[in-house]
Amino acid sequence: EKTVETSMNKGILIVSFIILVGGATWVYDKQTFSKYLSDLSFEATSEITSKDHHNASNSSVDTSTNPDITPASTSLGTTLQSQEVRSNKPSISYQVVRKTTAEKLLDCNPGRYTNKFGRNRQNRRPLQPELQELTNFSTTLSVENMRILIMGDSVGMQLFEMIDMAIGGCVENRTILEYAWRDHYSSGLSSTKKLGAWRMTGMFLRKNEGKPPPNADGGGWNLTTVRRYLNLPDHNGHPIQSFDVILFLIPLGWINNLEKITIAKIVESLQLASEIFGVKQAILLTMPFINNIEFGMLPLWFEKNREIRNLVSNFQPNHTIPGIDRLVLMDLAELTNQFIQVNAGLLGYLNNTKSPEMTYLDVRLVDFMQHVRPAAAHVCAGPLFKKWKTKLLCDKNGITNDGMHMCTSTYAGHVVAATGCLLQCLNTDHGELLGGEKEAQAKSVSCQKDCNDKYMTLGNVVNATTLGSGKA
Repeated sequence: EKTVETSMNKGILIVSFIILVGGATWVYDKQTFSKYLSDLSFEATSEITSKDHHNASNSSVDTSTNPDITPASTSLGTTLQSQEVRSNKPSISYQVVRKTTAEKLLDCNPGRYTNKFGRNRQNRRPLQPELQELTNFSTTLSVENMRILIMGDSVGMQLFEMIDMAIGGCVENRTILEYAWRDHYSSGLSSTKKLGAWRMTGMFLRKNEGKPPPNADGGGWNLTTVRRYLNLPDHNGHPIQSFDVILFLIPLGWINNLEKITIAKIVESLQLASEIFGVKQAILLTMPFINNIEFGMLPLWFEKNREIRNLVSNFQPNHTIPGIDRLVLMDLAELTNQFIQVNAGLLGYLNNTKSPEMTYLDVRLVDFMQHVRPAAAHVCAGPLFKKWKTKLLCDKNGITNDGMHMCTSTYAGHVVAATGCLLQCLNTDHGELLGGEKEAQAKSVSCQKDCNDKYMTLGNVVNATTLGSGKA
């Protein structure tokens, strides 16, 4: 993030990732890519309604819902599942529908633009038709009697904005406590008071308390600010006091050495969030590919994401992470990988025959003034071209703004649907089943896999006019 902020849109060089080692493979051949396009194409002819209504076993607030569970066919084009649950617990519902009109893009607008420094006028093209087909849906989300805290760097703040718009938040009426710089907030609440944002530039650790806060490097935070934050009023004028769930995105853009990202630090970050913000449930995100990940870092980046997945798979309630009794995974890295893979095929990078050591991610933009080098398969919508004999550039696409930040209009449908689905996984009354909390967590992880398979991929969502819904 900091490298992008200081050198955004200045150009960029072609080099290459090393071939992946130790079982970490991420190269899709032409046959796989062809299968992607055939699997991912769809007709807007049928309706899929998947209602997964779940309860929350850990909440201090009340709501009212009624159980009425009716399983149905699992074939596409039919009702997948219908459930109705009513209890004194939080309620979560979401609906995923195909876009019926050309909706205005939230960012990454096609056309010619000038970067924030007033230089480097560049072209951005609309998404290729193949990718438009894979993202041509939107998601609405309803959350009642639950507060969600989103913690991360500027990419985390994008998650906040996507979810905020999906729950009907009004940008003008957000409550912003502090700004990191100019109009970039570091802590605030949605106008709905259901969603909070907390910016971090490092892991959320006790040792960083009292250090300079964002947008200073190092992950600093201030307990006084936390107290002020938790005293912000809800709709009834009462202090919000606490949150129920945290979405935690590791601020990879600020951590140049991947070795510093350890399971111990992730555990401490979530434990501290439980102690300070009161959260009992957590959605932990994998780290998506960004332009800070250079050639030799790729295998370690794969390994760190594997460790994150294993942490969730092996999680034991209130033992692995004290204070957290339910933990699920949002595989944002996999979704980004698939965007890159499909785009690489469209650009002709999947069958690179120049060198057996190179993969399609080896092709990088280059600017002699810029040390951050985005992968062409990630940021480009067309072929590379030379400029002034020192730069290798391209027209930008609608996947990523700069090689790090998402084009939210492209990602939002997937991210919000996954959020709604995972919140339902967290808030199922599995604890009432034989086996208690361990059984509850096991059921949550199984549910989580379904959510990621459906929404953190490009192939399993887009199959009908109405693509899915859920309510708990």
